[in-house]
Amino acid sequence: MTFRFNNNDNNNVDDVRDRVHDCAADLIRWCVYRRLQLNQAKTELAWFGKPSRLGSLTIMDTSVTVGSSIIDPGNAVRDLGVILDAELTVKPNHTSQG
Repeated sequence: MTFRFNNNDNNNVDDVRDRVHDCAADLIRWCVYRRLQLNQAKTELAWFGKPSRLGSLTIMDTSVTVGSSIIDPGNAVRDLGVILDAELTVKPNHTSQG
């Protein structure tokens, strides 16, 4: 999922959190309907952006509820074997393949 926001407006950050929560709830319903299960323990979250913009966000601002789990953002997430860090560099990919 990708959502764009202006972090100068806390209401906008809250709106993005709500949209991510709603999208995750839709995904969980989709899985249940098809007798699948979303593994919340493997669900990862990252906010991407310039270091100066990311620094203005706090953990309280950026955690998202997915099902019954509260997901705190990490510095990097894995998607299809590719590690994406919050600043979109490739450094984590190089260190994990050592």
